[in-house]
Amino acid sequence: RHGLLADHGDRRFHVRLLAQALACLLMGAGAPAAEIRLYDNARLNACVESVQAGGLLVTTMDGVEKKVALKDILTIQFRGRERRLLLSGAQELWFTNGDRLRGTFQSVSNNSMNFSTDSVGQIPIDFCFVKGFISMPQMGRSGREAQELVESREGKNHFLDLILEQRGSRHEGVIQDITREGIDIDHEDMLETVNIKTSQMAGARFADAQRKAPPAFPADVFLRCWTTDGSVLD
Repeated sequence: RHGLLADHGDRRFHVRLLAQALACLLMGAGAPAAEIRLYDNARLNACVESVQAGGLLVTTMDGVEKKVALKDILTIQFRGRERRLLLSGAQELWFTNGDRLRGTFQSVSNNSMNFSTDSVGQIPIDFCFVKGFISMPQMGRSGREAQELVESREGKNHFLDLILEQRGSRHEGVIQDITREGIDIDHEDMLETVNIKTSQMAGARFADAQRKAPPAFPADVFLRCWTTDGSVLD
């Protein structure tokens, strides 16, 4: 019986030792573990050490460093990345090139706004590249209508902005100011500036009068990134 217990103890020790060794390997000096899907549909489990010209330097599970060409990679799924919880008051910007960036409004100056995000920090964004936004979380009928609104050409005048409230009301006019608390819009029908609180908004479509075409895709290999806060960036 003593020998059996000792054997079980040795097994537990070896299991713990193996788990620690695998943990150290997966950590890879701070590099994130990832599953890399290649062009031939093969999958490589490795730790991404660095991004170099034309490829990735990775450490495989057996401790071997190798370089994987970017042109051979279809997708990279980083493991251990939990989706960030989006609190009420966050917005999802829809860009003319199909990108979507989630965060919160900070301030507006001229034709650009400061937008705070988890994925790329606080950055200035030019209105001419933004179709509109959808309030997060997207809920029910108002959320669906907000998505349709951003992609539509609805409204009496495409030179005007259009805001949709959660209760279904629509407001046309010219947006004067955007903050985390709400939007000031020069209302077309009321002929006065109206403040709409962030908590009441389902989404908005910006006027397309000054909208520019999305930039051309680069000739080199480029990536589409899905971040943990739900943003999609090329």
